[in-house]
Amino acid sequence: MRRQYLQLLFNGLGSLRLGTTPEEAVELAKADPTIWRTALAALYAFPYMSYYYGGMYVVVEAWMKRLKYRDPEIDELLRSPFVAMLRGHRNASFHFSSTYFDSRMRAFINDPASEDWLGDLHEAFTRWFRFNLKLKPHEGPGRSQ
Repeated sequence: MRRQYLQLLFNGLGSLRLGTTPEEAVELAKADPTIWRTALAALYAFPYMSYYYGGMYVVVEAWMKRLKYRDPEIDELLRSPFVAMLRGHRNASFHFSSTYFDSRMRAFINDPASEDWLGDLHEAFTRWFRFNLKLKPHEGPGRSQ
């Protein structure tokens, strides 16, 4: 979801620079219908991405505070400052804010390295849970056998 969202943004909103405020983007979009359609699609997609981030933070929080599992790769990834930024994004997504794009959301998504970090973390969790729960690639909670 994140990669598709970012691809949508960067391919369709090429005339916008990283760090463009939502207000600036609206003004540019008013002048260019292509930007407007892409920006509208991105606005609709953003909550789905934020929901995924929130879900990933729940897994991180459970791993670190409740489950006390250990894995060298995961533990190393969780030493990253991105953990705090992901928590901030989750909080901004699920708690009231008077602004649609809260600065805590932008802090995480505006760092290009956050995408790779989150992808690496997702893959590491997938590996660990599949191995430790002895799941085959097609098995898992909610999947029919």
